[in-house]
Amino acid sequence: MSTNCKIAVVNEDGTVTAIWCHWDGYLDHCGPTLQEHYKNPTKIQELMSHGNLDSLGPEIGVQYDQPGLREKLFSGPAKFFSSKLDKFMKTQCTFYIRDMKQPDNLAETHESLSAFEACGESYNYVFMDGEWWTDAFDDDAPGMTGTWVTVERALESSEEGW
Repeated sequence: MSTNCKIAVVNEDGTVTAIWCHWDGYLDHCGPTLQEHYKNPTKIQELMSHGNLDSLGPEIGVQYDQPGLREKLFSGPAKFFSSKLDKFMKTQCTFYIRDMKQPDNLAETHESLSAFEACGESYNYVFMDGEWWTDAFDDDAPGMTGTWVTVERALESSEEGW
């Protein structure tokens, strides 16, 4: 079963650009990944430019079918194939458009944060004011609660058991 989330950024004009992520949207995965690896606004814009995600990794990475990559990943005995592919996929994002050739997966733009909130997922992350924020801090009521906390605070509270 998958845990979906939306990852968004508030733009200078107040609009919100958002992408959907299929796997591992829960706070303990996306929170640290966004917090540690997506602090740079340029990298965040690159993430958004690729559209919806199958999975979020620490790096944006490269297209899976780039020349020579398959040979590098799939060389050697068959028993090593799965572990090599799994290790590779955990180091980078998997995008529906770039990697899975599914073109109808562009980022969406909302007029405002409240417009974004109206169509969020169970877990939501927004980069605004130079920080990552989430509403995914209450395991009893995940989803849009109308209250945003920094990812840093949500992770600290998660460790404390609220």
